[in-house]
Amino acid sequence: MEVDPESLFYHEHAARYEFARMHAQPGWLLDLGSGAGYGANQLCRNPGTRVIGADNHLPSLTGAQKSYADRRISFVASDGLRLPFDGGCFQSVITLETIEHIPDDAGLLRETVRVLKPDGICILSTPNRAYSAKHAIDNPYHVREYFEAEFRELLEAYFGKVQFYYQGLADSFHNEVRDYAASIQARKKKTHPLTRLAINYFYRPIKQLVPSDMTNFFIHRWLKLSYPHPRLMDITISGEPLEDTNAFVALCHHPRDWRDPILSARPATGRTKNG
Repeated sequence: MEVDPESLFYHEHAARYEFARMHAQPGWLLDLGSGAGYGANQLCRNPGTRVIGADNHLPSLTGAQKSYADRRISFVASDGLRLPFDGGCFQSVITLETIEHIPDDAGLLRETVRVLKPDGICILSTPNRAYSAKHAIDNPYHVREYFEAEFRELLEAYFGKVQFYYQGLADSFHNEVRDYAASIQARKKKTHPLTRLAINYFYRPIKQLVPSDMTNFFIHRWLKLSYPHPRLMDITISGEPLEDTNAFVALCHHPRDWRDPILSARPATGRTKNG
């Protein structure tokens, strides 16, 4: 998939990779779900790190191999459920925004703990289902999303220690949005009475049906106000829950034995999304 390096999507993903890079351990590192390869390239900057990117999308793998021809990075084709590696060979496994695409999330985690060294670390991220529901986001490529409690419970079945972090936009950005809303109300009071009448009696009853982009267009046209656009500096990953957390990032230590019958018998999480 082509990714616009100027987009918020790219910057959010790059922020997760930078977070992972800072917490990864030296040694062999698996980037599971490596996509276009820019994250693997980011991860290999750590001294003493060799990176293998794994993905089952062959066009992305081919593009990554061409874009990042570096002796410290290689790429292999794999769906994450049958990794072509011996057990205990990676010091770090990074898998960001991947697990929500995998029907067998339990199988993915079993393979992850299988290839991790006993003292290794796994860093995962996934969208916050509560955020998607609140903002009516429905990604057709996600087979499920997780609430915080169910994602934590899932990971704790495979790791002895799980630390949760929260990604979203900083308080400073939310303050800008509140200032924007206050400015709308202030400017509406100065508009022509007929305009206020139209807003209150015609627009307000159907407000929830109007796409936000169209709403912002008319606000800009009529009130000369522009909705704040997030900047790179507004993206944050915090150890404390944020006002509007859009993704969870988990640091997982002490992988459990993948041969444990309890793990082997654990079924995949049901296909759940918003609602």
